[in-house]
Amino acid sequence: MALEPLFRPVGLSPSPCLRRVRQLEEAGVTRLPEVVHSHHITGNFDYLLQVEVPDLPAYEDVHANQLAGLPGVATVTSYVTMKTLSADTTA
Repeated sequence: MALEPLFRPVGLSPSPCLRRVRQLEEAGVTRLPEVVHSHHITGNFDYLLQVEVPDLPAYEDVHANQLAGLPGVATVTSYVTMKTLSADTTA
């Protein structure tokens, strides 16, 4: 995996970026096809994942049977997008 597209935009050097990518890989997050974006964040939560699924029953499966069962995951908090107001279309 090329790390430069990951570490430059967030202002990290390659070592911490690789460490965080490995943490996500070890947790199984990078193997979930429903997870289209993942962010290491500050505040009350450690990670913010953007999950794309066709409907709420599919999300319930991802939430209950995949994310909540990952090692080290104590809590999963969900937010459902009602409407996208802006999106980065340059990527």
